[in-house]
Formats: sequence, structure tokens, C-alpha cells
Amino acid sequence: MIKEINFSKKAVERINQLIAKKPSGTFFRIAIKGGGCSGFKYDFSF
Repeated sequence: MIKEINFSKKAVERINQLIAKKPSGTFFRIAIKGGGCSGFKYDFSF
């Protein structure tokens, strides 16, 4: 099953600004882990 994640235009702009400062080939990773108040913890990294 494929789930879609939507980002606001402002969030996409900011992510792109941060990636531009990183070495070539850098990517944006999203991880979902068990834990936190809602049962899930969302982790973002480059």
C-alpha cells in the first residue's frame, strides 16, 4: 500500500534550501518509528 505525504510550498522551499547547503547527492529521509504520545515518532534527516 502506498501512502502519500504532502508538504506545504513553504516546507518544500525550506527543505530545498537546506539540501542546497549539503554535498551533492544528499537526500531527504523520512522515518516513522514507534513511540511518542500518538504511538509514532517522525524523524527527518539529510
